[in-house]
Amino acid sequence: MTSLDASVEALLILAVAACIGALGAVVQCDALHRCEAAMTCANSSTFSNGWQTCSFANYVDVIGDKLYGNKANDATGNYAALTRGVCAPGERVHRNSVSGRLECAPWRMWPSALNTEIMDPNATRMHTRMCGAWIEAGPTIETTLDYWSFHDGFRAEAAVRHADRAAYQSAHLSSTDMGKFYSSCTAAALSGNAAVRSAAMGAYTHLKHGLNNLTTQRRILKAAGWLASHHCDSPVQIGVAVSGAGFCATVQQGSSFSASALADALYALDEPRSLQEQARVGNGLVNANALQSPATTKEEIEYVWKGATGRTDHGAVDVLMASTPSLDGLTYISANAQARYAEASAYLHGVAALCSFAIRGGIDVESAGEYTAATGELQSLRAKRPPAKALGRLQGEHYGRSLSMVDDGILTQASTVTLSQIQAAPRGDAQADCAAMVDFLFPDRMDEQHFRLLVTDSLYERAREITAALRESAARVVTDNEVIRNVLGNPEAVAEDIRNTRTRIAGAPRGTWAGLQRDYPDGLLSSGDGPLIMALKQSRAVFTDRVGLLFDNENPCSGPPVYDALGANAYIYASALCTHMLLGMLRKPFADERYDNTSLATRFGYVMAHELAHTTLNTHFIEPEYSNLLQEYSTPTVYDEAIADVISALAIIHAGLATGEEVCRHVSQLWCARVPIGYDHDATGSIHPGPNDRGDHLCATLRDLGVY
Repeated sequence: MTSLDASVEALLILAVAACIGALGAVVQCDALHRCEAAMTCANSSTFSNGWQTCSFANYVDVIGDKLYGNKANDATGNYAALTRGVCAPGERVHRNSVSGRLECAPWRMWPSALNTEIMDPNATRMHTRMCGAWIEAGPTIETTLDYWSFHDGFRAEAAVRHADRAAYQSAHLSSTDMGKFYSSCTAAALSGNAAVRSAAMGAYTHLKHGLNNLTTQRRILKAAGWLASHHCDSPVQIGVAVSGAGFCATVQQGSSFSASALADALYALDEPRSLQEQARVGNGLVNANALQSPATTKEEIEYVWKGATGRTDHGAVDVLMASTPSLDGLTYISANAQARYAEASAYLHGVAALCSFAIRGGIDVESAGEYTAATGELQSLRAKRPPAKALGRLQGEHYGRSLSMVDDGILTQASTVTLSQIQAAPRGDAQADCAAMVDFLFPDRMDEQHFRLLVTDSLYERAREITAALRESAARVVTDNEVIRNVLGNPEAVAEDIRNTRTRIAGAPRGTWAGLQRDYPDGLLSSGDGPLIMALKQSRAVFTDRVGLLFDNENPCSGPPVYDALGANAYIYASALCTHMLLGMLRKPFADERYDNTSLATRFGYVMAHELAHTTLNTHFIEPEYSNLLQEYSTPTVYDEAIADVISALAIIHAGLATGEEVCRHVSQLWCARVPIGYDHDATGSIHPGPNDRGDHLCATLRDLGVY
């Protein structure tokens, strides 16, 4: 036989095998579909990390299991192994409450939060000892960083949103403003584009109330402020930042628009051709003079402030002024010497029309071939901004990444979220789109609803007790622990800062120990408004509430979080002595009302004490003691976070809430992760210790200090 004949024969064998395999797969899948339809089996391939197959497990009764089941898993068998099935260690089969599909989900332990099932007791490194079995059970080729603590976080968040939307997604349950808006929104969306466009025209008319008599520069600048106060994309953005122990205002660069965008939006809202053309000219003049004009003066900014806030006591507010090229261009063409009032007025009408167009996009109805300059402009504006979850709220980091820090830049970005950052996805789904708009427009109310779903009264009270205990313990560690004291320039001042730092938990009942003290923003909605006028009213109410913090000289703990409250994050304004904790830190594996004291202290308490310990940023560190203390950590870029971890761990131990070994085990399990091949944590620019290393390095430091 020639080599060619052998090759042909081999190919024929492979072809026949492939055909038989394909036929077998068809038969297998047919059997799956039949037994699923009869509800006598479950598709077990939905849990696999790779390709979805047609493997299934039959449902049998107790007697059938006795006769034909695996004798090793009989009455004396391992219940945990039976319920785990094909899932990885530490996970169990459950039915997703949103999709209805069977899937694997983390099985969080209590009263001790330590999950022994995911451990590898024989490993040498602490993170592997705490999580080795779960890490080893991951995909053969890991493509994303996956922390045990945040594993399945997106599905948990989806379950919360699904549950809380049930409270208002009925015309018969619309007792709150959220429900009232939702009912109006779905009525418009389900009625089609004509109703949506009519609602947008109503919103445009509402905005035009602030655009009357634009025949002086003062009126034009006040009108620009009026539009900014509704979170419209406008020539200027007004936000907030932290200055020392309080808030200050920011006036900064707004949006610039392409040649046809404003005219196109005016056309869609039935404005005459003459106004469209004037808006086109006005937009061109603003853009042409944006970088050529003198900067808008402080006195001229005051007119913008008056138009935005409706108040005259603006002198009481500190204002940080940044570059505002579009506003400079508008100020220039509306100056007395130029007297282009008509074009400036038309420009602002175009901005108002585009803003109405932006809100309409939240409940857009799918249509064939629709693409206009206005829709393209909104996409462009959205792409230039960080992802937002709601008015005043950024999306934050994805689950599985290091916790985010907050600085003035982040706070300003959050406070200047615009209505163009909401969009229908998928378009045409009235329920999903209107629920997304509720989330976007009512963030404070949604925080309260999320809190009620996730935090029981018992857990909230225990969190208060542990926070109080660790606050005092951390302060004592800073002054009484010789090693820690010797690395701080002014340990007494840091201890005092720890004792005086206020704590806020997103959505906590207003007026309680971790809740805001202010009332909720109230848009004074009316049933005759239509959904998009309601959206504008609520948007301005949120703006007025945030600006009220400035005028009332409030502390940053008087304001809401800057990230979506369901996220897993905590952060501090160290100079203002205020820390915020999001609700992802109030659910398992960080907190649960059934956790024992050790688990709650080494998880929720560890995060809270870590944030309190960040008041060390208010002093300076003393070398070489500082570097010697943190020598186990890989790079000085993580020292600010590392010192907070060490003080937090020592505070827990000093308070008698856990031993050094218990702190090490719990923290190591919190930060263990499946890490992609070639992952370089330093290259991410994170200032936090990396996955797995965070627990390992803390444990090594506690060992150096003789407490573990």
